[in-house]
Amino acid sequence: AAWDHSLHMTLGKVPQYIDGELVQVEGGSGVVAEDFLDPLGTCHVRYVGHPQPLTIPRYIKGVKNVIIKGGLIPLWVDELIKEQRDTGFLSKEPVSLNGMTVVPYDLTLKLWEKIPEGRDKGPQASGLKVIVKGRRDGKDVTYTADMVGRMAPGTGIPASIAALMMAAGDVTQKGVVAPEGCIDPDRFLEAFLRRGAKIHQTEKISSLFGN
Repeated sequence: AAWDHSLHMTLGKVPQYIDGELVQVEGGSGVVAEDFLDPLGTCHVRYVGHPQPLTIPRYIKGVKNVIIKGGLIPLWVDELIKEQRDTGFLSKEPVSLNGMTVVPYDLTLKLWEKIPEGRDKGPQASGLKVIVKGRRDGKDVTYTADMVGRMAPGTGIPASIAALMMAAGDVTQKGVVAPEGCIDPDRFLEAFLRRGAKIHQTEKISSLFGN
């Protein structure tokens, strides 16, 4: 399921919220280098399909840009996925081969189940970086929050906290609602940190007279 998600989110057009408008950009494009916490270091990230550009502007008014990029490490994995996409190996259109019908995407997904012997598998960790930019008191302010770890801090623990909050009646909204529309952020972060999560946060203030 993880490989399926990793491949699928780079395909076709993906939504991004740029300059106050929802736009569609080519998945896997817009590559930039970003610095993450150790042991990840500098990683290349690209436009990927994820719900935040759709949901955050709905619940947090005044937001002008919600851009989400992601990538896989080590770099050869990300580059190979790009080549597979560009050469049709991630196409979901069936093709005929030796009297059989094959979906290139399904074959590629199956082959990704095994990393070839001797290839660099990179650090066994994933990272998350959130950059928030705005103005305060006439100055440009940038907040950065970084996390690194396995699946627990990025996926498992947050989901479990939300489930416990729902069970306790702390989530009162009904229907399909994004987390930012129904979860109290202060209570969530308190529970998150209490479970051992570590968030590295920085603040940078810039003005015409320097930082």
